[in-house]
Amino acid sequence: MTSLLEFHRQIELDGKTHINVYSRGVTGLGRALSHFAQTPFEHPELGFFTSVEGLWYYLRTRDESLRDLAGFDAKKVGRELPLVHPQLPEAEFRRLINLGNEAKIHQTPAILDALGTTTLPLTHYYVTKGFGAKPADSEWILAHLETIRLTLNPHADASNIAYLEAKKKEVEQESQMQGSLF
Repeated sequence: MTSLLEFHRQIELDGKTHINVYSRGVTGLGRALSHFAQTPFEHPELGFFTSVEGLWYYLRTRDESLRDLAGFDAKKVGRELPLVHPQLPEAEFRRLINLGNEAKIHQTPAILDALGTTTLPLTHYYVTKGFGAKPADSEWILAHLETIRLTLNPHADASNIAYLEAKKKEVEQESQMQGSLF
């Protein structure tokens, strides 16, 4: 099987060996799971949003107009607005994004059904001029999507969960080794 980190080198296999969670991905599920997708949902703590991208920038700016935006419009407007200070701690930001993704999936039956029927690994990469480029630090989002999927299909791939667990152990081991040196 292809390494989780190598799927972006095989963009022609999107939908066959993996699902690219990307607004321009090959599969409908990959596009629907993208934060850009216009998939309205009711966040359990923060209320209505048209997209997770709108939620993302709402959390950074607290601008109410972002509740109604999706896709590149949400990103463009969100990047032009001033950030609120202080920003949410990263763990809280991730928790609220994960809750938004979970609400979107559970409130959109077509996404819920499609996610439950696939076992292919989930990945995220951009495609530009025929080449895939994997952004840093998307595994936490993919791992949460896998956690949701495992409740629907316990036989589904969980590569991102395993990857994050391995990284966490690696960091813990390094911390222990550094502590023993002094």
